[in-house]
Amino acid sequence: MDGWSALTFIGRFRRTMDCSQNAYNEDTSVLLERLDSLEKALFSSGQSGLNGFQSWEKGQASQLTASTLVLNYRKRKITEVQS
Repeated sequence: MDGWSALTFIGRFRRTMDCSQNAYNEDTSVLLERLDSLEKALFSSGQSGLNGFQSWEKGQASQLTASTLVLNYRKRKITEVQS
């Protein structure tokens, strides 16, 4: 990817994510019609994250669980301590 292509990609990526994070409970149809399929998927992912965050902020989210990476780290640390 040459310099201009990278800059264009970064700019579009930032704008798409900014729009997805700042469009809570708004009509996004005008914005979405200008995006290609990859940008629409990115926008949808950003909106999903925003909705999850809003639910968490309101106390409506389900209980958080530790990731498998954290659980495996704890198991490894316990094994090292016992040795």
